[in-house]
Amino acid sequence: MNQTLKKPVDIVQELIAIHTTRIEAINRLESSMGAPKKNGLKNQSTLFITELMNELSNYGDAVTSTTERDNEYQQIWTNSLSQLNDLSSIDGDGILNHMEEILNKIYSQILEANNAMPESLLEIVSKQKVAISNSLKNR
Repeated sequence: MNQTLKKPVDIVQELIAIHTTRIEAINRLESSMGAPKKNGLKNQSTLFITELMNELSNYGDAVTSTTERDNEYQQIWTNSLSQLNDLSSIDGDGILNHMEEILNKIYSQILEANNAMPESLLEIVSKQKVAISNSLKNR
């Protein structure tokens, strides 16, 4: 993902979209392939969305109805949807692992490219990045 300098509101909205997709992906993988339950990741995304929504409320009229969904994370999931019926639970877990690695990368890129974020957003993104990195290490 080519991460360019983005407005804080765009960062927040993109991350909300990513975490919404993350929850949807986990639910679909669990139900269609009997993949192992990933409630910890779903709960993590739900918490992250809540934090991001609170931050989003600071931007008022700058919030748009469209959100960037053309990023590497969203593309991986979109490409995987067409294959769900033919995948084993091991393959589904592999997709999820790859998505988690990309999520970690996206957070790193946001922090590198947007170091002039408001302090409140920088704190949220930094904290969430640490949690995602820890989740990856514990897999």
